[in-house]
Amino acid sequence: MFRGCLLFLLLTQSCGEFNVSPYISKTADSKTNTKQLSLISQNESTAGTSYKIAVLSDTHNYYKELEDQVEYINARKNEYEFVIVSGDITNLGLLREYEMTKRLLEKLSIPYVVAAGNHDLLSNGESIYDQMFGSSNFAFTYKQTKFIVYNNNNWEATGRIPDLGFVEGQLASSSSSNNIIISHVSPEDSDRWDEAQVNEVRNLVSSYGVDYYLNGHDHNPTCSDFSGATRCTVGAPVKGKILELNLSNSGVSHQFVEF
Repeated sequence: MFRGCLLFLLLTQSCGEFNVSPYISKTADSKTNTKQLSLISQNESTAGTSYKIAVLSDTHNYYKELEDQVEYINARKNEYEFVIVSGDITNLGLLREYEMTKRLLEKLSIPYVVAAGNHDLLSNGESIYDQMFGSSNFAFTYKQTKFIVYNNNNWEATGRIPDLGFVEGQLASSSSSNNIIISHVSPEDSDRWDEAQVNEVRNLVSSYGVDYYLNGHDHNPTCSDFSGATRCTVGAPVKGKILELNLSNSGVSHQFVEF
């Protein structure tokens, strides 16, 4: 009996914490994106009109590679204003995975925001993301650029997904020179979207002159034309690259840099 109890304790205890289940979803770590957006806003007044940001995605279980990306960015912290992560920071949507990745992201010397990925919303992940990061649809303006982040994980999320009304409302109210949309899944994913759905996003992009559409999900970093915008798949850390965006009053450009 004693041995059985001891084995149970060993299996359920980690780093001094007693975990009844790996599916625990309650976290006191809240609204990280809101806090990070406040930091981004505070830095805006001292930033030049030309600046760079770093975009990451699909960190999943690539903790070592993510750590390398963080070190690369920190070594060049004066070159970047902030970091955007376009989703899938977990593999199974478990709280422990969220916590492990967030600990690595917290080592960044510059602010960051995180979009919701499809893996992040598995199990109780939707509740955890909402608690830890806030709404999965959000937007902000930095200098001359509006960034619109929305949840298009239609198989994993609940509610109105994707909420293209939110995206259009943000585009319609934008007075920015540059407009950038970020989601996790590609708007051209033929497994998830039929032709009418793809065309609905295409029409939004072309009607409002969107400059860039950034997504994750597919782990290979690539860029192509999407209804007049440049659509970039950010790529996973295991591919050894970081997407850089160069932003100014004259437009947006990109490059993939090795870390």
